[in-house]
Amino acid sequence: MDFFSGKNNKYSEVLFSLARECFFETYKEDAEELGKVIKNTLLDLPGPRVMAPRKLSDKEQFTVKLFRPFSEILNSLEAIQNIPVYISRFPYKQNVSRCGYLRYHIENYLNELYILVQRYAYNLNVIDRIYKKTTLKQDVNLSTTKLRNLIKNTFNKSIFVRGSHVHQIRYSDNDVDRLSLIDTYLRSDDKYFTNIMKLLYKTAYSEIRSKWKKQMEKNFIYIKKFNEIYFNILSRVLIEDDKFNYPWDNRRHHVT
Repeated sequence: MDFFSGKNNKYSEVLFSLARECFFETYKEDAEELGKVIKNTLLDLPGPRVMAPRKLSDKEQFTVKLFRPFSEILNSLEAIQNIPVYISRFPYKQNVSRCGYLRYHIENYLNELYILVQRYAYNLNVIDRIYKKTTLKQDVNLSTTKLRNLIKNTFNKSIFVRGSHVHQIRYSDNDVDRLSLIDTYLRSDDKYFTNIMKLLYKTAYSEIRSKWKKQMEKNFIYIKKFNEIYFNILSRVLIEDDKFNYPWDNRRHHVT
């Protein structure tokens, strides 16, 4: 899914271009060895099944260091975007209650939100380390400090605040707790009572699911906007002339 369109496309565009460049350079150097590994694996032949370890070039190390946290952020964004789709329809006919299904996805949503925040922060730590001993250190630190404050101010708002605590305690929501209570009443031996509860349960489930789905979709609009600002700020300090300012290149300076 495209989370990098429009104004914030520069960072992803340059990083993907660099990754492709490193891949093809590696392929050219190790094509013969790679061919043997693939052949042995596909045809179950004796011989090596993995590439022999080798020392990565400075450019390859730089690419790996940047691309790993970047891809983790992408994975979190996709997971958060998908959860409203999952709760839109209940796929099970038995063994899983609607309340349990909804609660699971709400808790997972908040957990993924917490993970996303941690991944944004970790990416900044990686960038600080990469440029620690370079002429770009001061400019990079100014940008990463600005972004850490932006993360704190954005994700500490009321619509996100519980995400930072979901890893410590089970999430509690009045609506979901009420639905869970009704779900418990459905186990009563009183058929007349349980029929009433079934009607209430169906209505409550539909309303609560719709409420959470709308809130998640609304939140994602803000998350995408934050993502755009986040990578725009990084682009301004790390990218020049459609290329990264490599840490080993002392001739490159950030221009304010």
